[in-house]
Amino acid sequence: MNISIKKRDVLWSYGSMALTMAVNLLLLPLYIYFFTPDMVGLWYVFISIGSIALLFDFGFSITFARNITYCWSGAQELKAKHVAFSESKEVNFSLLKAVLKACQSIYAILGGSALVLMYTLGMYYIGSLVGSSSRWEAYIAWAAYGFGIFLNLYYSYYISFLRGVGAITLANKSIVYARLLQMVFTIILLLLGFGIIGASIGYLIYGLGFKLFGHSYFYKYEHIGEKLRSTTNLVATSTADIFRTIWYNAWRDGIVSISNYISTQATIIISSFYLSLAQTGMYSIAIQLTTAVAVVASTLYNTYQPAFQNAYITKDQPRLRELFSFSVTLFIVIYWVGIFGLWLVGLPLLNMIKSNFVISDTVL
Repeated sequence: MNISIKKRDVLWSYGSMALTMAVNLLLLPLYIYFFTPDMVGLWYVFISIGSIALLFDFGFSITFARNITYCWSGAQELKAKHVAFSESKEVNFSLLKAVLKACQSIYAILGGSALVLMYTLGMYYIGSLVGSSSRWEAYIAWAAYGFGIFLNLYYSYYISFLRGVGAITLANKSIVYARLLQMVFTIILLLLGFGIIGASIGYLIYGLGFKLFGHSYFYKYEHIGEKLRSTTNLVATSTADIFRTIWYNAWRDGIVSISNYISTQATIIISSFYLSLAQTGMYSIAIQLTTAVAVVASTLYNTYQPAFQNAYITKDQPRLRELFSFSVTLFIVIYWVGIFGLWLVGLPLLNMIKSNFVISDTVL
């Protein structure tokens, strides 16, 4: 089946990105206002450790989405190297069903492993950062936040499923509605005085919401649920075979994810060993803001990913070149406009919130 990116897909992608940023940017002043400077720093340590856990994905989400697109485009087999070009317009539901089953099994293992580490080593590290008077508050907050990370990691396969079949709008609707739930619950809990525990519960609500919306949208899209249930002619491919095929490229995507983490979030963990939690919080916010600019700039490129893959497997090279050139050029332009806008407007506004919590131009 052909995948084309429509105007509403682009609009919902920007809407999802904008709301995710809005949630973070709207909640940021509330964190600064309701948390002590130390708790602001601790919250961003939570985020950094959570980013480590999300690295357990190790490139599977990107690779699964790509291979689901191949199944949706009519591929008769999946290859570790190169692709089996498709001349068919029919979805290969037998192969798609096998890939979805393998994806769910792999993510169950990844999510469970991350949860164990977060509740052991992660809990120990969090306890070492705070004094005895705040330790139980930190433990409860981390328990809620850690389970939220587990849900986000485990059920992130719905993003792969939806993007893989070209349901970009529905993938972004899942994120938008889940983010709205997070924002509402977080604000209510902060106003009720729950502090960092309230922020962690809000993040947990996001994971639950995303699971519910993602599951509903995917299985209703193009009656996929009905067609998968009626597919009895299964391919003779085991989960282990699919894993070996996927792993060939997944580990390469995983290395890219680790590189991204080392260049951003890992430095926050390192700074927490040598700086105060308040100073770590200031540095973390600078990282968050500049990363947000990059996310905005790359939104269109990421939206077009299924279209790139569909054009490639159907050997439509002119369409592939046109889409790729347009999205990359726009990425470069938006990034630099965003950086200067952040420096000239965003930072002065943020520094007006609290007199003893100021991020300098040099740090940015």
